[in-house]
Amino acid sequence: MNINAICTENVRNVETALGCAVVDLSSGLLLGVSHKVPYFTASYLDAAAVIMNE
Repeated sequence: MNINAICTENVRNVETALGCAVVDLSSGLLLGVSHKVPYFTASYLDAAAVIMNE
């Protein structure tokens, strides 16, 4: 199972979850993601991962 599939399962199984992401904290690289928010683009998520790492 890949990281995106695990994130998808987490979002599906946690009733109140809007999303799930796995971020490499040393580099800020987004490794996997799943979400229910239609306006979150890949660029937005990559930028959010970098900001969360600062």
